Amino acid sequence: MLCNIIGAKFINSECVCPIDQKLENYRCVCIQVNKYIVNGTCVTIICPAGQIISGSSCVAITCAPNEKLQDGVCVVPISCSTGTKLVGNTCVPITCQVGTQLIGNSCQAINCPVGTELNGNSCDPTYCPPGTYLVGATCAPVQ
Repeated sequence: MLCNIIGAKFINSECVCPIDQKLENYRCVCIQVNKYIVNGTCVTIICPAGQIISGSSCVAITCAPNEKLQDGVCVVPISCSTGTKLVGNTCVPITCQVGTQLIGNSCQAINCPVGTELNGNSCDPTYCPPGTYLVGATCAPVQ
């Protein structure tokens, strides 16, 4: 009689795995944790930094674009790259209003619309429409 299980031998009318292996789901597997069968023998596989064991080989860990690899695990960074901000656990692009431009990680006024003037990093009104009057940097209704 033949044993159709890779690595097992047919002994006393049953398939038997080698001494350091056990039969599980119709195949021989290593008894010890973190050992894998390579060419019929149980061996310890140690992967280099940035890789994990998949099956019996090491594969690179790939993280989502907003994550970074830290101690072998993908984590959300505490700070985001230039032009993005952290919202919850995700880095999202910073969007700026009309007349402003993203410089570093903040929106700064560069071109103010007609009727406004550049004041620091914002465009403040220089005149107000009929029925309103200028109060500081805003137009308030006439009462």
